[in-house]
Amino acid sequence: MKPSLVFPLVLLFGVPAADAQTNPIFGALQSVQSVINQTKKLLPQTPESNAASDAQQSMSTREQQAQNNSAAISAADQAQYQAQTQRRQAAAKQASDQADAEAQAVENANIRRDAQRQQQAAAQAQSMPSPCPSVSPKLTAGAFIVACKNAGATEQQLLARLGALPMMQQALFTDIIQDIFDNNVTDQKKGDAIAKYDATCTARNNCQRIAW
Repeated sequence: MKPSLVFPLVLLFGVPAADAQTNPIFGALQSVQSVINQTKKLLPQTPESNAASDAQQSMSTREQQAQNNSAAISAADQAQYQAQTQRRQAAAKQASDQADAEAQAVENANIRRDAQRQQQAAAQAQSMPSPCPSVSPKLTAGAFIVACKNAGATEQQLLARLGALPMMQQALFTDIIQDIFDNNVTDQKKGDAIAKYDATCTARNNCQRIAW
Protein backbone atom coordinates (compact mmCIF):
# COMPACT_ATOMS: atom_id res chain seq x y z
CA MET A 1 0.00 0.00 0.00
CA LYS A 2 1.44 3.26 -0.95
CA PRO A 3 1.54 5.80 1.65
CA SER A 4 -0.93 8.58 1.15
CA LEU A 5 0.45 11.82 0.06
CA VAL A 6 -2.64 13.73 1.12
CA PHE A 7 -1.70 14.06 4.74
CA PRO A 8 1.70 15.39 4.05
CA LEU A 9 0.23 17.75 1.55
CA VAL A 10 -2.30 18.83 4.08
CA LEU A 11 0.42 19.41 6.55
CA LEU A 12 2.47 21.23 4.00
CA PHE A 13 -0.30 23.33 2.66
CA GLY A 14 -2.46 23.30 5.75
CA VAL A 15 0.01 25.30 7.82
CA PRO A 16 0.33 28.09 5.34
CA ALA A 17 -3.40 28.03 5.02
CA ALA A 18 -3.74 28.34 8.77
CA ASP A 19 -1.14 31.12 8.78
CA ALA A 20 -3.05 32.86 6.16
CA GLN A 21 -6.14 32.65 8.27
CA THR A 22 -4.40 33.72 11.51
CA ASN A 23 -2.11 36.46 10.16
CA PRO A 24 -4.87 39.07 9.82
CA ILE A 25 -6.00 38.41 13.39
CA PHE A 26 -2.46 38.58 14.66
CA GLY A 27 -1.85 41.80 12.77
CA ALA A 28 -5.07 43.26 14.08
CA LEU A 29 -4.07 42.36 17.61
CA GLN A 30 -0.69 44.01 17.13
CA SER A 31 -2.40 47.10 15.79
CA VAL A 32 -4.77 47.21 18.72
CA GLN A 33 -1.90 46.74 21.21
CA SER A 34 0.06 49.50 19.52
CA VAL A 35 -2.91 51.83 19.72
CA ILE A 36 -3.37 50.95 23.39
CA ASN A 37 0.27 51.65 24.13
CA GLN A 38 0.14 54.97 22.33
CA THR A 39 -3.10 55.85 24.07
CA LYS A 40 -1.55 55.08 27.47
CA LYS A 41 1.22 57.49 26.70
CA LEU A 42 -1.26 60.21 25.79
CA LEU A 43 -3.66 59.56 28.67
CA PRO A 44 -3.04 61.33 32.05
CA GLN A 45 -1.63 59.37 34.92
CA THR A 46 -3.86 57.03 36.83
CA PRO A 47 -5.60 58.31 39.97
CA GLU A 48 -3.24 56.23 42.09
CA SER A 49 -0.13 57.79 40.61
CA ASN A 50 -1.70 61.24 40.67
CA ALA A 51 -2.61 60.75 44.29
CA ALA A 52 0.92 59.71 45.18
CA SER A 53 2.39 62.66 43.29
CA ASP A 54 -0.14 65.04 44.81
CA ALA A 55 0.55 63.63 48.27
CA GLN A 56 4.29 64.09 47.84
CA GLN A 57 3.85 67.62 46.52
CA SER A 58 1.38 68.43 49.29
CA MET A 59 3.81 67.10 51.91
CA SER A 60 6.61 69.20 50.46
CA THR A 61 4.35 72.25 50.46
CA ARG A 62 3.31 71.64 54.06
CA GLU A 63 6.91 71.19 55.13
CA GLN A 64 7.91 74.43 53.43
CA GLN A 65 4.91 76.20 54.95
CA ALA A 66 5.78 74.77 58.36
CA GLN A 67 9.34 76.05 57.98
CA ASN A 68 8.06 79.46 56.92
CA ASN A 69 5.62 79.53 59.83
CA SER A 70 8.37 78.47 62.24
CA ALA A 71 10.67 81.20 60.94
CA ALA A 72 7.87 83.76 61.20
CA ILE A 73 7.04 82.65 64.74
CA SER A 74 10.71 82.77 65.73
CA ALA A 75 11.07 86.27 64.31
CA ALA A 76 7.88 87.37 66.08
CA ASP A 77 9.04 85.83 69.37
CA GLN A 78 12.42 87.50 69.02
CA ALA A 79 10.81 90.86 68.32
CA GLN A 80 8.45 90.42 71.28
CA TYR A 81 11.34 89.44 73.56
CA GLN A 82 13.38 92.45 72.46
CA ALA A 83 10.39 94.73 73.01
CA GLN A 84 9.82 93.30 76.49
CA THR A 85 13.52 93.65 77.31
CA GLN A 86 13.53 97.27 76.16
CA ARG A 87 10.43 98.01 78.22
CA ARG A 88 12.00 96.42 81.31
CA GLN A 89 15.22 98.35 80.79
CA ALA A 90 13.33 101.58 80.29
CA ALA A 91 11.27 100.96 83.43
CA ALA A 92 14.40 100.10 85.44
CA LYS A 93 16.18 103.22 84.18
CA GLN A 94 13.17 105.37 84.98
CA ALA A 95 12.99 103.90 88.49
CA SER A 96 16.74 104.38 88.97
CA ASP A 97 16.57 107.96 87.71
CA GLN A 98 13.66 108.66 90.01
CA ALA A 99 15.49 107.14 92.97
CA ASP A 100 18.61 109.17 92.16
CA ALA A 101 16.53 112.33 91.87
CA GLU A 102 14.85 111.64 95.22
CA ALA A 103 18.20 110.90 96.89
CA GLN A 104 19.67 114.07 95.41
CA ALA A 105 16.67 116.04 96.63
CA VAL A 106 17.12 114.65 100.14
CA GLU A 107 20.84 115.44 100.06
CA ASN A 108 20.19 118.97 98.86
CA ALA A 109 17.62 119.45 101.60
CA ASN A 110 20.12 118.23 104.21
CA ILE A 111 22.79 120.57 102.87
CA ARG A 112 20.41 123.52 103.01
CA ARG A 113 19.33 122.58 106.54
CA ASP A 114 22.94 122.23 107.71
CA ALA A 115 23.82 125.54 106.11
CA GLN A 116 20.90 127.24 107.86
CA ARG A 117 21.92 125.73 111.19
CA GLN A 118 25.50 126.85 110.64
CA GLN A 119 24.38 130.38 109.83
CA GLN A 120 22.18 130.48 112.93
CA ALA A 121 24.99 129.10 115.14
CA ALA A 122 27.48 131.58 113.69
CA ALA A 123 25.11 134.49 114.21
CA GLN A 124 24.44 133.38 117.78
CA ALA A 125 28.16 132.93 118.55
CA GLN A 126 29.05 136.30 117.09
CA SER A 127 26.34 137.97 119.13
CA MET A 128 27.84 136.64 122.38
CA PRO A 129 30.14 138.92 124.30
CA SER A 130 33.77 137.91 124.35
CA PRO A 131 34.65 135.86 127.46
CA CYS A 132 38.07 137.48 127.52
CA PRO A 133 37.95 140.98 125.97
CA SER A 134 41.30 141.89 127.46
CA VAL A 135 43.20 139.16 125.58
CA SER A 136 44.82 140.21 122.33
CA PRO A 137 43.22 138.54 119.26
CA LYS A 138 46.67 138.57 117.59
CA LEU A 139 47.79 135.57 119.66
CA THR A 140 48.00 132.14 118.07
CA ALA A 141 45.07 129.77 118.64
CA GLY A 142 46.62 127.72 121.46
CA ALA A 143 48.10 130.76 123.22
CA PHE A 144 44.80 132.67 122.90
CA ILE A 145 42.80 129.83 124.51
CA VAL A 146 45.30 129.55 127.37
CA ALA A 147 45.26 133.34 127.85
CA CYS A 148 41.44 133.35 127.96
CA LYS A 149 41.49 130.50 130.45
CA ASN A 150 43.98 132.40 132.60
CA ALA A 151 41.74 135.48 132.30
CA GLY A 152 38.82 133.58 133.83
CA ALA A 153 36.95 132.22 130.80
CA THR A 154 35.32 128.84 131.32
CA GLU A 155 35.46 125.85 128.98
CA GLN A 156 31.75 126.17 128.19
CA GLN A 157 32.12 129.86 127.30
CA LEU A 158 34.90 129.09 124.83
CA LEU A 159 33.05 126.11 123.33
CA ALA A 160 29.95 128.25 122.83
CA ARG A 161 31.98 130.65 120.66
CA LEU A 162 32.87 127.81 118.22
CA GLY A 163 29.47 128.02 116.52
CA ALA A 164 30.85 130.79 114.30
CA LEU A 165 33.39 128.39 112.78
CA PRO A 166 32.92 125.75 110.03
CA MET A 167 32.15 122.21 111.21
CA MET A 168 35.68 120.78 110.74
CA GLN A 169 37.26 123.71 112.57
CA GLN A 170 34.68 123.35 115.33
CA ALA A 171 35.83 119.74 115.89
CA LEU A 172 39.51 120.77 115.94
CA PHE A 173 39.07 123.68 118.36
CA THR A 174 36.86 121.53 120.58
CA ASP A 175 39.80 119.11 121.00
CA ILE A 176 42.24 121.96 121.69
CA ILE A 177 40.01 123.57 124.34
CA GLN A 178 39.30 120.23 126.01
CA ASP A 179 43.00 119.26 126.09
CA ILE A 180 43.98 122.63 127.60
CA PHE A 181 41.30 122.53 130.28
CA ASP A 182 41.67 118.80 131.04
CA ASN A 183 45.44 119.25 131.58
CA ASN A 184 45.00 122.63 133.29
CA VAL A 185 47.51 124.22 130.97
CA THR A 186 48.54 127.78 131.88
CA ASP A 187 51.59 128.15 129.63
CA GLN A 188 50.77 129.74 126.28
CA LYS A 189 53.66 127.90 124.56
CA LYS A 190 52.27 124.58 125.75
CA GLY A 191 48.88 125.71 124.45
CA ASP A 192 50.46 126.23 121.01
CA ALA A 193 52.04 122.76 121.20
CA ILE A 194 48.65 121.25 121.99
CA ALA A 195 47.04 123.11 119.09
CA LYS A 196 49.78 121.93 116.70
CA TYR A 197 49.48 118.31 117.83
CA ASP A 198 45.67 118.30 117.52
CA ALA A 199 45.81 119.89 114.05
CA THR A 200 48.35 117.31 112.82
CA CYS A 201 46.53 114.24 114.16
CA THR A 202 43.19 115.56 112.86
CA ALA A 203 44.67 115.90 109.35
CA ARG A 204 45.96 112.30 109.63
CA ASN A 205 42.67 111.12 111.15
CA ASN A 206 44.61 109.44 113.95
CA CYS A 207 44.22 111.40 117.17
CA GLN A 208 45.05 109.89 120.57
CA ARG A 209 44.49 111.78 123.78
CA ILE A 210 47.73 112.27 125.67
CA ALA A 211 48.69 113.89 128.95
CA TRP A 212 50.38 117.32 128.79
